[in-house]
Amino acid sequence: MRNSYLRRIFHAYAFIFRLHTLQVKDRITYRTHLLPVPFINKSYFYKVGNNIKYLRDALGETQDQLGLAIGESKSSVSQVETGIRPPTLDFLIKLAKHFCITIDEILFSDLSYIPNFCSESHFLKI
Repeated sequence: MRNSYLRRIFHAYAFIFRLHTLQVKDRITYRTHLLPVPFINKSYFYKVGNNIKYLRDALGETQDQLGLAIGESKSSVSQVETGIRPPTLDFLIKLAKHFCITIDEILFSDLSYIPNFCSESHFLKI
């Protein structure tokens, strides 16, 4: 089950970077496969950035505080939020852990239109 989740994350990561083909090594057979990845518009990066900004604002964090929490610089958080550069897979994993949501929700949902998504109970840490 973990392998399928990692594979979904990998496909989402490839989707972000507009790669036309991507080499994937199969751990069992050690073969290299070429996977087609759909072409995306630059406005997609703005949507991802808006989701990150919405989550950050919901917790009342500054870009500097979010950067410290996930181990990134303030400038990298700012660049991802404004759509200047796409987030790396490592960046997405850290964000998902910090906000207690999935990477799919960050990449493929418009979180600002989901009512009560950022309620306090959603962010309670156990």
